Amino acid sequence: MGDVNRYRHGNRQLVQVPVASATVIEKGDFVVLSSGKASTPAALKAQASEGTSKKNVLNALMQNFVGIAETPSASGDTDDILVDVSTDAVFEFTQSSAADLSFGDMVEIYAYSTASSSWTARDQSVASGSDNPVAVCVRDHDSAKGTGVLCRLLPQKLLGAASWT
Repeated sequence: MGDVNRYRHGNRQLVQVPVASATVIEKGDFVVLSSGKASTPAALKAQASEGTSKKNVLNALMQNFVGIAETPSASGDTDDILVDVSTDAVFEFTQSSAADLSFGDMVEIYAYSTASSSWTARDQSVASGSDNPVAVCVRDHDSAKGTGVLCRLLPQKLLGAASWT
């Protein structure tokens, strides 16, 4: 699902973020920091030890969320990537499961499956939720009209973990 332009409008703020050489990041991926380097939510979740609670991992995803990758990084690349950290711009995200959303609703970068009683950290889709939000909806969304939802970022690593309240 690489090379996705999520930016729709507004002021942008791009920053350079270092990447570990083994890390693969695609344009449009959510970027979290792991040991001071860019990573994806799924990779950060995978690094958690077996005994780490779901709550602690999800909290770490939110607290280390930086923004949206504007440039990719292939395995072996050591160049910094550009990450959009703007809180003034509007981005379009894909929902991992259809849900109606209202202006002001929060979204998270993980999804929980009641069928399998498991959760998945998403690199490029969001789920409705306010426990560990990374973005806020800026327009009502009718799930019958598609899965794209317009949001503004809440990059906790830059704003502070509780700045969205």
